Amino acid sequence: MLIVLGFYRRRTDLTVAQYRAHWRDVHGPLIRRIADEHGLLLRYLQHHLTPDAGYPDQAGVHADVTGGFDGFSEGWFADEAARDAFFALPVMQTEVLEDERKFIDVSATRWVVTDSQHTIIEGPPTLVDGYMLGQKALTL
Repeated sequence: MLIVLGFYRRRTDLTVAQYRAHWRDVHGPLIRRIADEHGLLLRYLQHHLTPDAGYPDQAGVHADVTGGFDGFSEGWFADEAARDAFFALPVMQTEVLEDERKFIDVSATRWVVTDSQHTIIEGPPTLVDGYMLGQKALTL
């Protein structure tokens, strides 16, 4: 399993609410449509960050809860070949990139890739905004 994490900053001309609404209600369904059509993306999650979660500084470490980002996504793929094929789709270079420019400061986007995940505490699947997390089905 290969998991791609994308970290995003909203465009400065958008409010947090506008950014979140576009990402959830426009971009999310766009990614879902592409995933349904091509079958390469196994799971997609959006994490909308809370700027001040009240997390205290500890032992001299400043609690920068967002790292300067407004959100991050998880894209799950079977392997590198599936990931590469997904990002090489023409629609990713046109429609998706065009949409990202409507709500994301694309110059600030950062990517991290992991091929291993270690569960320390296994909890039950979580229901968030009517969507079940922890299922194989694509989650928005």
